Amino acid sequence: MIFTEFVENKVTADSSDRTQKSACASFLKSSVTEVAEESLRGWIVDMIIAGLRPATRTKYVSIIATLYKEWGGGRCDAELFDSVKELTAIDVEDLLKRGNANLNQVKCLLRVDGKSVDFEIINIFLYLLFDVNASLKDVINLKRGDSYPDISQLADIVETMSLSTRKKYLFGLGQGKKREGQIISELLHHLSGTLTTYGFDFGSEFSRDSITSIWIAAALNAGVSAYEICMTLNNLPGGYSFLEQTRRSDIQPDMQLLTMQRVADSIHCNTRRWFVMKMRFGNTADDIKAAIDSTLETELGGIAYYSPSHTVVSVDKEGRRRRVEKPYIPGILFFRMRQDKVRKLFSHIGDLAWCYKWSNTPDSAYCTIPSSEMKAFQAHVGSFTPDIKMELVTRDTALPVDSAVRINGGGVMENHVGIICSVKNNNGTRTYTLALSDREYATWTVKDIEEIYIEPIQ
Repeated sequence: MIFTEFVENKVTADSSDRTQKSACASFLKSSVTEVAEESLRGWIVDMIIAGLRPATRTKYVSIIATLYKEWGGGRCDAELFDSVKELTAIDVEDLLKRGNANLNQVKCLLRVDGKSVDFEIINIFLYLLFDVNASLKDVINLKRGDSYPDISQLADIVETMSLSTRKKYLFGLGQGKKREGQIISELLHHLSGTLTTYGFDFGSEFSRDSITSIWIAAALNAGVSAYEICMTLNNLPGGYSFLEQTRRSDIQPDMQLLTMQRVADSIHCNTRRWFVMKMRFGNTADDIKAAIDSTLETELGGIAYYSPSHTVVSVDKEGRRRRVEKPYIPGILFFRMRQDKVRKLFSHIGDLAWCYKWSNTPDSAYCTIPSSEMKAFQAHVGSFTPDIKMELVTRDTALPVDSAVRINGGGVMENHVGIICSVKNNNGTRTYTLALSDREYATWTVKDIEEIYIEPIQ
């Protein structure tokens, strides 16, 4: 009998001891497969995150250690439990409470509009919060057109700040007029002062780590594991080293980005995303736009449309040229809006179109297209020539995902990063595919591109 089964049987046989029952339930919930130092540390970290106090954790570990000795009959290494005593006794209750309290104040910042004098400094804070691995130096040197992690909340910030009259830097912090060290010092002071006025409490010292601690609080509240947190963050703030107990290996860049997007969504889920609708037979993009009056559009928080089209020139029987504007993908309309308002939109226009979902289940989420992929797609559409044909295809199984790549050949797609699904044809052309859902794809074929312009990301 393995130890976990022994623990389960012990609880069933003697359920009168409530403390022992709770200790066993906590131990089994942590999914410990074998009693080893690493798994014990993982269990203790789970208890810390759950808010159990040091005395309670110490008692639970002592109970499991006693059961382990009983199970092994003196043949097992009970000293393993002694090796985790220091971690068991760690007290980070105040640290975690402060992180959660500051996280609750973020919603106040999300309501600040562009007329406020604090608007720019708040956007700098939010940028650092959503791009949790960006340094102060990174944000100071961020220029218009620079690449940034493909997180929808960051796209909103960049788009909003790009509307300013500044020509070079995204945030105006006196770059070029002051030394970088001075800008960093002033930025920290400005951030600390502004956030304090909105009810934040960082104790006696404010730093980049103070913002990271809020991200960790959001991640834990969103159900992100300690392991995923360690894999996502380049550096853990002081006081959070207990999370390091679960570090195992490096995470893939795409998984790191998914975790960052997940946490960003838990903080601010009302960002604008790109979606795809399929218009029902006989309806056009103009019909959709006409059905959404100004009142509804205001309620939806605004909506932007994208329907790529091209001019088709034909000659009639009398030799006259006719120009007709036709969509590249008939029946498809891309639109960008707040993701929490999509359901409301289709409650009004459901008779005209339907929105792609990740699956056919009723509770499935609506499909979204990452901003970087949409920009790359739009850039590519802009370079289409008459010989390039685009079509909508349906496949029973999803396309296999290729390696992550970065475009390094210059031009409008320079530095775009993403997963490229493509098929190299026998005639020297390449077919590109944009996934609209798990079964629907838009494809187009172009002349082959030189492979030197695609750089694999290790």
